[in-house]
Amino acid sequence: PYTALFRSGLLGVSLYRFMTRPAGFSTEQAVEARVVVSSYGDAGRDRILQQITTAVGAIPGVRAAGLTSHLPLQGETWIDGAGAPGKAYPTAQQPSVNVRFVGGDYFSTMRIPLIAGRNFRESDRPSGWPPKSRADEEKMHEGVIISEATARLIWPGRDPRSLVGQPIAFNGLTPTIVGVAADALDGTLTSAAPAVVYQPYWNWDPGAFSLVLRTALPLSAIATPLRQTVWKLAPNAAIPEIEPLGSLRAAATAPQRYQFTLLMTFAGLALLLAAIGVYALVAHSVAQRKKELAIRLALGAPAGAIRGLIAGQALAPVGLGALAGLAAALAGGRLLRSLLYGVGAHDPVSLGAAAGVVLLAAALACLLPAWRATRVDPVLAMRAD
Repeated sequence: PYTALFRSGLLGVSLYRFMTRPAGFSTEQAVEARVVVSSYGDAGRDRILQQITTAVGAIPGVRAAGLTSHLPLQGETWIDGAGAPGKAYPTAQQPSVNVRFVGGDYFSTMRIPLIAGRNFRESDRPSGWPPKSRADEEKMHEGVIISEATARLIWPGRDPRSLVGQPIAFNGLTPTIVGVAADALDGTLTSAAPAVVYQPYWNWDPGAFSLVLRTALPLSAIATPLRQTVWKLAPNAAIPEIEPLGSLRAAATAPQRYQFTLLMTFAGLALLLAAIGVYALVAHSVAQRKKELAIRLALGAPAGAIRGLIAGQALAPVGLGALAGLAAALAGGRLLRSLLYGVGAHDPVSLGAAAGVVLLAAALACLLPAWRATRVDPVLAMRAD
């Protein structure tokens, strides 16, 4: 049980630290809705994207609204190359970034701070979709927002704030950096925040997108007006899910929570079986030593000393077993490294806690037989043979 308790303790500490790790955005009083618009053509989807956040933001009780192609904590997708303009990178060594398309008040809704520069503006977009001229097409791609991780990746050692107004080599073009956003986590337990390049929604032709709303209303109160507002603009749109934004973190940690629960269950069962075994062995030993213990009591040995003798003799092999478990835990700890965040595979607190739980369980298992041994009348015990 020691090794199982130690490993479940490591996973528990790791899970707690990940759950309390700042994600770079806020899930409190926020809702996300997945909207599928694949039944519309290019112009129809562009119209929906252009109007949807304004309409949803006008719902009573909604403070801010935005849209995105991909929410944080859902993994890394849409990888593209990026770099410093004019810099030649060795083959297959060009920096890679995650591309996200956003619209409306996405950053303020998610509470992802813009540490420098500005958000996208409607005045930045071309006059319509599809672009009607070469100038419209160039205007579509003239501005991007990068994350701090992108700045560190491409311009290491440079202050990200100084990059506003500078070009970036991205997707065969050199758009201007109009803003720098703080980092937001993107899904795995041990990963750092990914490098992200945010593009305005009008550069995107989606089959589906995510709406995010900042509201104090409960989900039950916002779901119906949200659906009605979306369907007013897009009657054929599907809305397969409307969930609290907090479900992102719950989904991201689901594998770790399952592993922790499973391992903790096995550890608990192993500890229970070990405690039952210790109890049975101590009870049998006390029964076999009934005369000896009666003589000790008859000669004036204190009851507490008898209980200590029994517990000490029983706990000695348990302590040796705990040491063996410690050695096994240290040897196998590296197998858990890929599952851990914020805690070492040989964390001394977890090692000590597991040993303490094992010894405490063994001590409790010894308690009842030891107590019974001192409650027997020595005269009766001597005559019982």
